[in-house]
Amino acid sequence: MRSVLDKEWTDEEFAAVAKLWDDGVSGAEIGRRFHRTRSGVIAKITRMRARGYPFKRAAVPMAARSEKAKSQRDNRQPQRRMSTALRRPSSPPKPLPEPPAIVDATHAKPWGERKAGECAFPISGDGEATLSCCTPTTARYCKAHAEIMYAPPKAPRTEAQAAGDVRRQLKAIQRFAARAA
Repeated sequence: MRSVLDKEWTDEEFAAVAKLWDDGVSGAEIGRRFHRTRSGVIAKITRMRARGYPFKRAAVPMAARSEKAKSQRDNRQPQRRMSTALRRPSSPPKPLPEPPAIVDATHAKPWGERKAGECAFPISGDGEATLSCCTPTTARYCKAHAEIMYAPPKAPRTEAQAAGDVRRQLKAIQRFAARAA
């Protein structure tokens, strides 16, 4: 079964839409009147214009639309700002992370010549010309590059946080059960 949005346009509907469009009514308003979407109305008008239907209302080029939007932005009233005396004091800025340790590049080799047990961190270059750190290691990256590549583990959740999660889950289950009943 087709939905209301899938129905075909009748000649009477299109004639009424064309008249409203020529009178300057927006696509959204036309869509509301005919139980269609704004996009459906605009698409129909665009297709009919492409087939040569003589609309009185001219298509607005994108450049003109952007100029109109720019002039509307320029004519807006400036927003009132709260005085700095009334604002809450901001929290102190977070300290910047320490710069990564400088790794000795004496072991650097082209990517293709790297062997197992050597750091895979790319130091410079692109494609086949990429140089890897190649410092001996038991993991994928040497200790200095592992600090860069891997995020620190999250702090464990407290009992209060876990209890809040359980309460939220129980409420969701209760709401679902109430709807199902």
